[in-house]
Amino acid sequence: MGEKTYREIKVARLLGGGQLVVPLHEISGSGNGPKVLMLAVVHGDEPLPIPAFRELVGEIEPGAMKGMLRIIPVANPVAFGQFERMTRERHDINNLWRAFPGSENGTMTQMMAATIVREAMEDADYVVEYHSGGAGGRIQRRVDFDTETPPDLMRTCRRMAFAYGAGIIHQVRIPEGSPVKYALSKGKPAISVEIGGAYLGEAQNEPFVALIRDGAKTLLGELGLLQVERKPEEKQLFFTQKERVEANPRNGGYLLSRAERFEDLRKKVTKGEILGEIFDPFSFKEVEQLRSPEDGYLIFSRVSGPVEAGEKGFAVAKKIGSMWVANGYL
Repeated sequence: MGEKTYREIKVARLLGGGQLVVPLHEISGSGNGPKVLMLAVVHGDEPLPIPAFRELVGEIEPGAMKGMLRIIPVANPVAFGQFERMTRERHDINNLWRAFPGSENGTMTQMMAATIVREAMEDADYVVEYHSGGAGGRIQRRVDFDTETPPDLMRTCRRMAFAYGAGIIHQVRIPEGSPVKYALSKGKPAISVEIGGAYLGEAQNEPFVALIRDGAKTLLGELGLLQVERKPEEKQLFFTQKERVEANPRNGGYLLSRAERFEDLRKKVTKGEILGEIFDPFSFKEVEQLRSPEDGYLIFSRVSGPVEAGEKGFAVAKKIGSMWVANGYL
């Protein structure tokens, strides 16, 4: 028959008297199969996977599934409650994305990582980590897989990345201490999904939420948990770290972006093309233009709004070296 369950895993008692817990949804299928862990809001200001996970959990019928799906919609409740990227602690180890496998006796951030490893990751067969554009205003739609992985494990990760169908695949060095890197160190195939942004509004959110939800279903089909009807194969943009170039602001101000839509991601851009203008919010004078540094394809963008010097602006995959490929490429 299978079943859906929800529980809150205790991490620690907080100074104010409340309990720090990590939420865990589990869907157990009616037959044997792999265990898959999906976790999001590792950074507290990246909430878009939450509504997509809500829809995913609501749509999956346990009786039609094999194996087990675990979903942690909010891996870092502390940073999420503050809508900040990292946990506000008087300690250097406050970035959950760099804290795995954590420590039961470490910082609050390390304790959250250790709890997730113990309760949800240790016996998982596959791990999928989710991010979205956060308070900085970025939007994106890609899947990353690690470039420093043994060949057999990398092939599985690459297959997972293409199966997700985000439209952009990035082979990149994933940092130590992240959930993906830790899972890989234990021989578990793992990928990082980066889709959407924050506070975009319902109309702008809808295609990103749908991509997270539908991509998760397609991946679960690829891994043998669900029977999924495959859509016609679409070519996806594949690039490595060597092809990635960025246009970031040297001056703070108010950004007027020329690429704010879901459809703008993957579009062709030419060297020197204006991606956004920055004006001084006090004098109203233009202070900088952000231009594409190369001919290529827009791989992440930024919505209009305040921007600080040195923050992320736009990123382009250079035309030379990038490839449009289908699953057959694997």
